[in-house]
Amino acid sequence: MRIPRAMRAAAFDRHGGPEVLEVRDVPVPKPGPGEVLVRVEACALNRADLWVRQGIPGYPVPCPHVGGCDIAGAIASVGERVASVYAGAEVVVFPAVSCGVCVACERGETNACAERKIVGFQRPGGFAQYLCVPERNVLPRPKGLDAVRAAAVPVTFLTAYRMLFSRGALRGPETVLVT
Repeated sequence: MRIPRAMRAAAFDRHGGPEVLEVRDVPVPKPGPGEVLVRVEACALNRADLWVRQGIPGYPVPCPHVGGCDIAGAIASVGERVASVYAGAEVVVFPAVSCGVCVACERGETNACAERKIVGFQRPGGFAQYLCVPERNVLPRPKGLDAVRAAAVPVTFLTAYRMLFSRGALRGPETVLVT
């Protein structure tokens, strides 16, 4: 697959409403060691994306900025030292990028990583044709789940999962009724 030098992206240079978004040409990022380049097929719009665009006091966003944290696509290329995925693999992006080496990450508590950054918030997001993320941040897209439906999963699923298992301390074989 030939990867272009430039891509289209919806970006903003200042906070505000939809009027601050501008579709523009930007360079296609290059995956570094341990990273993959994802060709975006679908990116959902959720409340977090609106908050980032409008501005969250105390949480600076690097501008110009490309939002979008719920992403599904296919691997376009891989950087050095990538071993678990290959070009062409259909994936869903896990949007919380952690350092992978701190005590919290080693315990599997990536939400407690002091270096954690969210794709579409502190990192460029999926309102573009391509984005780079660490290899560990892509998950195989389930068979039978198209990109549009897959892009609706990441933040919604992670919020519910964290509520049930981290905050609610739900453990197997317990069950819970959500009304």
